[in-house]
Amino acid sequence: TSILQIENTAMTLTATCTPPSRWHSLATSAIQKPTRETLLLALTGPDDPNARFSSTITLTVSPINTIPQIGDLTEALRTTIPGWITLEEIPSPRPPGAIMCTGIYIDEGTSFTSIQFQWATPTTPAPLRFTATLTTTTHLFPACASDIFTVINTLKITQ
Repeated sequence: TSILQIENTAMTLTATCTPPSRWHSLATSAIQKPTRETLLLALTGPDDPNARFSSTITLTVSPINTIPQIGDLTEALRTTIPGWITLEEIPSPRPPGAIMCTGIYIDEGTSFTSIQFQWATPTTPAPLRFTATLTTTTHLFPACASDIFTVINTLKITQ
């Protein structure tokens, strides 16, 4: 459960899902919060012992005034992650109206692969944009890729 401040109104949102058994919840305070977004859900999953990195799935929310379009995620990820290379950005049937972007980047000699979904929902007092992201080492990607779909397919967000 997180509180999102929109103008002078506080909105309480709760996100729940049924993650695969090898994924575990993290307290949202355990992850550095993005500056323009509120972290709703954080999961940690399989470890890559060679990279000393645990795979993560996060769900963030932010107030928006536009529906995500093809190209939005690529541009945002390129701006945020140095060396980001988009493999594909396509419409996704789940969640309804979502855009899915898959890509890779290298950080300190380790290759990472990420899948990000973004969608908007009409809510009061303002529409919201949700972003679900799986980040894992490229080595573990084949074993983790379907897990983000499990999370999204069981995701419930209440206001």
